[in-house]
Amino acid sequence: MFGQIAVKLRKFIRLYYLNRILAGALLWLSGTVTLFVLLVLLEQLLWLDKTTKTILVPASVAVFAVFWCFLVGRFFWKWIRPELGMKPIDAATLIADRDKTVGDQLVNLVQ
Repeated sequence: MFGQIAVKLRKFIRLYYLNRILAGALLWLSGTVTLFVLLVLLEQLLWLDKTTKTILVPASVAVFAVFWCFLVGRFFWKWIRPELGMKPIDAATLIADRDKTVGDQLVNLVQ
């Protein structure tokens, strides 16, 4: 019986991280599109010189990369490296907080 619960907890952890990665990717994509449009408008309205454009492009790429690492990369890293990510007890606590019918029974079983 515990083997079935352990399999379901591992599946929950996998789906949890996939959900967080997808949400982060969508948030990153919307932020990237918004920032790109603002940068294009800024460049068109202010008629920036070549040096400013040269500084603006790598800076924007760096911002995109940092946001990607923060919103998607950290969850992906925790997903592929299970020792850094969520433990079964953490997953059981998260499930118990959401589903009151399970309560502490699942947490007690995992402990």
